[in-house]
Formats: sequence, structure tokens, C-alpha cells
Amino acid sequence: MMSERCILEVLHSLDYGGAEVLAVRLAQRFSTVYPVGLALIDSGGPLEGHLGRERIRTAVIGRRPGLDWACVLRLRRILMEWTPAVIIAHQYTPFFYSALARGLRKKVPVVYVEHGRFYPDKKKLRRFLFNRFLLRRHDVIVAVGKAVKHALVEKEGFPASRISVVYNGVDMRRFDGCAEKRNSYRDSLGATPRDVVVVHVARFDPLKDHLTALRAFRYLRDIPMKLILVGDGPTRSEIESTIRSLNLEDCVRILGYREDVPEVLAAGDIFLLTSLNEGIPVTIIEAMMVGLPVVATEVGGVPEIVAKDETGLLVSPGNPEETAKALRRLATDCELRTRLGHAGRQRAAALFSEDRMFAEYDAIVKRCISSST
Repeated sequence: MMSERCILEVLHSLDYGGAEVLAVRLAQRFSTVYPVGLALIDSGGPLEGHLGRERIRTAVIGRRPGLDWACVLRLRRILMEWTPAVIIAHQYTPFFYSALARGLRKKVPVVYVEHGRFYPDKKKLRRFLFNRFLLRRHDVIVAVGKAVKHALVEKEGFPASRISVVYNGVDMRRFDGCAEKRNSYRDSLGATPRDVVVVHVARFDPLKDHLTALRAFRYLRDIPMKLILVGDGPTRSEIESTIRSLNLEDCVRILGYREDVPEVLAAGDIFLLTSLNEGIPVTIIEAMMVGLPVVATEVGGVPEIVAKDETGLLVSPGNPEETAKALRRLATDCELRTRLGHAGRQRAAALFSEDRMFAEYDAIVKRCISSST
């Protein structure tokens, strides 16, 4: 396939997640101009079904725990076979393996995209010197938000001058016609006209702190509200047991992973995200695109998306009482929900479109290719 030099994206897997969805969208967009390869250092995943097969190729490496030198060698063989013009490495570990695999004499530039940070986000002193060694003259670091850029400087030791900020974006066309399906989707969710539907879209992971969302609903039993959880992952059993222990079965529903997230969002009245840390969460942008007011934790890059008290309400992480207070305020004030939701839709369309995002990545890739030839 790779008779032309390709764009190679290196990422952990094609499981559902913000970084993975962005990588797939970049692959789809870039494949109209270049051949595209995806090297998956850990595993495949359900998002592989979204890739067009004509100009997109995938390879699963299967990394082992610890520093896996076999992974480096297998990725190096892929580089030799596919001869990429540029590598786009999503998150630190794929960047680390990509930088090692290209070797000392290779001129292939790497675009390292950092999507978010762990919690707690500790300074990694051992990486400071090593990261400077890995980074070459023609490489580019992309942070998906200003908070992520700050963390890369403070926690990883990367020079601020080498980091560009490119905000995540979503395809606004995906939301065309969603409002027309609102009533049928609300019926499918078991919501009555009186119910205030709160939608929470996130992988079931400790970082997303779904338990705070559930505990907040203990304080809202006097209001007709339903919490819809979209996602799946390692903490699902804990979430299910917490729903039972708090006697929330009548007002909380788990939908699992969904392909129709825009329609589910359009059936809601409020969007909720209770993460302990975030980069630039696409799910908030999607919620704003359909006109939902947002209640979210004031962490990471969230304040860069949500204009406080203008498009949503920001709360402290891990605080069920404060979260419940914000949800109650919106649930009992339809006019406020409408005003914040309208402002959010305008902000999302102006700042977080996929077309704008792709144009910035395209410019970076072209600049890398030009500088390395």
C-alpha cells in the first residue's frame, strides 16, 4: 500500500476515548490527501470499524509491561516498511516509543500530541533530561489546551517555545437534525416531559470520578431528574454497585458505549462531567454544540472551554454537595438553562470546530514535511 510516503499515527489502541477518537478523525481527514497508517502499540479496538480501508492501514504491536525493546524494534520495522513522512504520536508513551524507533540518524519528524494529564500529576524529574534527548530539531509538540501546555513545561521539562496549542474540535455536521429526534430519544430513555435529564459521557475510569456524580444525586431526590451515563470501562462494576447501595436505580441509567452520542445529548437538559483532571474534553464541546448548559469540575483545560456562569457552572472536583447545588440551580431554572445553552452553542461553533482543528494540524504536518526534506 505505502508506495507514497505516508502519515503515521502512533497511539495506544482504538478503544473508545478522546485521544483515540481524535486520531481516527485525523486519519479520516488526512487520508483524502495522503496514505495514512496507524500503529497501535497496545491493542486494536472498536474504533477500527470507523476507518476507511482504501488509504488507511493499521498494525497492532502488542506492547509488554515495562520498557519493551521488542516494541521498539517492531515499530522500527513499521517505519522502515511504511516510510512515513511524519509521525503523529498521541500521548507520551507512543511519543517515547516513536522517538526511540526512528533511531539516531532518521530525519522523520515527530508531532507529539498531549491530550491530557494523569491525576495526581506529579513532576517527573527523570524525564527532564531524557525528553530533551528525545526531541529533535524538526519535532513539534502539540498540547490540546493551555493547561496541558503548562503541565508539559512544569512536569516534563519541555521548552514552552516548542509547544503549540491546538484546541480539540468536533464536526458540527454531526449535530444536524439531532433536535428533531429529541422526543423519541427521551422516550427511549424512559424520561417523562417533567424530567430534567442529566447526561454524563465519559469512559468508566477512576479519573472521571463517576461516584461523585452518583453521590450528588442523593441530594436531588426531591426533583424529577434522571442521570444518563454513557460509557463503559474498568470501574463499571463499582458504579453499578454504588447505584444499588444509594438506591438510585429509579433515576440512573447506564447506556454503555454509544455511536449516537449527539442524539443522546440532544435528549438531555444538562451535561455533567465530574473528572478529577482533563485536557480539552470533546464531550463538553459536543454537549455545547447541541445547546446543553454544562456542570463540570474546574480542572485542567475545562475552564478553557466552559465560560464560567456564561455557558455553564464550574464546581470543585470530588464535591458531591457542590455538584448537587449546581445541578439543582439549573434544574429549577429553565430560563437559565436556555441562556447558558445558547451561549455555549455559539462559543463551541466559534472556537472548537473540527475544520479549524484540522487546518491547524494540516499546517503543522506540512511544515514538518517541508523542514525535513
